[in-house]
Amino acid sequence: MFISRQTHEGFEISAFSAIKASIFLFQVGMQFVLTEQFSQDPAKEYFGNQRKMGRRSDNPDIHAFGYNNNAIRIQRTVSCHSGNTRGRKDQKRAWVKVTARDHGYR
Repeated sequence: MFISRQTHEGFEISAFSAIKASIFLFQVGMQFVLTEQFSQDPAKEYFGNQRKMGRRSDNPDIHAFGYNNNAIRIQRTVSCHSGNTRGRKDQKRAWVKVTARDHGYR
């Protein structure tokens, strides 16, 4: 059983990128590199959000992309983080803190 040409090419690109990134990190003084920590999940999430905001637009122009980028950044800043993955949070909501900080209230 063989893998497809596209899958093989993807493996080659991934291996080449991991090697080049490791070489760079060793050159700048890292003692070791944990390649298991390399992840493209944040990039996938970001471009998934871009596609979600674009709705029917398959090919957004630079203005739409920039607008969506600003909206994603603001949503990330203002959103409330829940669960145990973000560390301990106080009981106030994040948007209250942002609003209060922007207007000089405390």
